[in-house]
Amino acid sequence: MLRHLQEHDPDYLARLQQFLHAPNRKAKFDLYVELASAAAAPLGGLWPDHTTAFQVDRVTGEQPGQAAAQLFWHDLIGLSK
Repeated sequence: MLRHLQEHDPDYLARLQQFLHAPNRKAKFDLYVELASAAAAPLGGLWPDHTTAFQVDRVTGEQPGQAAAQLFWHDLIGLSK
C-alpha cells in the first residue's frame, strides 16, 4: 500500500503520515476528515453531517437510490419486504 501511495498519490501519503504523527486529538480528527474526504471523493464524497442511510424515526423525502439500497439491505440480511 505504501508503495502504491508513493507512486500514485504522494499527497495522500503525506496527509496519512501527518495523521499518524498528529500531536493531539483535534489535529488527528481534522486530518482524519481530510483523509476520509479524499478517499470517498471518487464515490461522491462524504455524507453531510447527521446523515444516515435510513431515518426510521422521522419521515423525510425520498432520496435517489433509497429504494434500491433498502432492497439490497433486505436481501443482504434475509428480510423480505
